[in-house]
Amino acid sequence: MRNRTLPILLTALLLALAAPLARAADAASALDVYLFWALGCPHCERATTFLERLEKEEPRLRVHRLEVTRDARNRAAFLQVVERHRVTDPGVPFIVIGDRVVEGYLDDASTGAELRAVVRECLASGCRDTVA
Repeated sequence: MRNRTLPILLTALLLALAAPLARAADAASALDVYLFWALGCPHCERATTFLERLEKEEPRLRVHRLEVTRDARNRAAFLQVVERHRVTDPGVPFIVIGDRVVEGYLDDASTGAELRAVVRECLASGCRDTVA
């Protein structure tokens, strides 16, 4: 009877220790995407819709939507990010994934494909968050 109890206890202990490590690995593999957008901007609306779909497809994706026309803190954050990335004539939508910046949004076939490729690359190899 004792011979069966020890392996069961060791297995339970290993599972209990592995669960927090798995949660930490999931958090580390998450990818933050920053979308700076403005009210009334049709390109921003298309970008938002695309990123909402992409976020549903990829659970590790976290899209931070930062409206810059009414929110002074978001506008200040936008200006800091623009300066950090040395963008001289910024416009919205302004999307930051890792150290990559995508300005504007034409359609899903062009800009959407570019965003999808950057997300895929960052999820595969990791990208440093340059906004947080």
